[in-house]
Amino acid sequence: MPTSLNEIQALYRKCHYKTIAALALLLVSLALFLVNRWLSLPFILAAVFCQFYFARRSRKLYAQAVTSVNLQKTLCRVLGAAAPQEKSSGAVTAGIIRRSGLMPFREEKNSPLLCWQIQGRLGKLPVSLCDATLTEDYHMPGSGKKRVHFNSGVWAHFDLPSNTGRQFSIVDPDAIPEAVRNEFFSESKGFKAVSLEPETAGRRFILYCPADQENELPPVLFLSALKRLARYTPGYPALSVNGSQLDVFLRNRFLSRPVPYTTAPTEKLLGADPFPELSYLTDLAKAASGSAS
Repeated sequence: MPTSLNEIQALYRKCHYKTIAALALLLVSLALFLVNRWLSLPFILAAVFCQFYFARRSRKLYAQAVTSVNLQKTLCRVLGAAAPQEKSSGAVTAGIIRRSGLMPFREEKNSPLLCWQIQGRLGKLPVSLCDATLTEDYHMPGSGKKRVHFNSGVWAHFDLPSNTGRQFSIVDPDAIPEAVRNEFFSESKGFKAVSLEPETAGRRFILYCPADQENELPPVLFLSALKRLARYTPGYPALSVNGSQLDVFLRNRFLSRPVPYTTAPTEKLLGADPFPELSYLTDLAKAASGSAS
């Protein structure tokens, strides 16, 4: 995998030339079609082959390289993590997501789909990040018909230094659809939905917790950190604290950003922080750790 701007720019040029070659073949085939449709056929086939095999494959390799170098220069450097690969594994697992108790998901091949996994530390705090897509099965209220919802975003996992003695989830309604939440928290887990005061993030979030903990609200410092995250991020947060683990899901936020193909890569592109929310999540983890019993 390329590691420097020069290598990335070389990949970009290959991608650019192959796209131009595919376009040139297509234009030639269109010109020949006006003269002899049979004569144009080989050029049409060559254009299609060049576009879908050479050019598209080259664009995919280029995008993967840009994302890998971008993550190395930003999040991996902050966390002291190894260079990530798109299909790498181990930092976040289906077991970790299951133990978080944050949301349901179907566990099968490519579900959950966990990409660009990064594992490192902020000080003594272990941190794992990845892009996650989860398949969530639920039933429509009233009709009982089975439906499927695909939920995508960044999954962040923190191993807290001690057991908080708490189990709860706080969810932005736009992070997990209402039908999924009701079936998962209320029907499956027996959790209660508890109202939060407006000044403690209650205008946007819903707290779910066991019935015997409904009077034990999360610490004020934790809710304050959540409010700061909510004001900053364009994503939709959902989080859970379960003993000694904190998990945060930010729907519609991704470590792998869209890669432009119309302009050449620059140091600015490669060095742009794809996930500045990390500092806000760290504040959440510190606040959760401070409430450990």
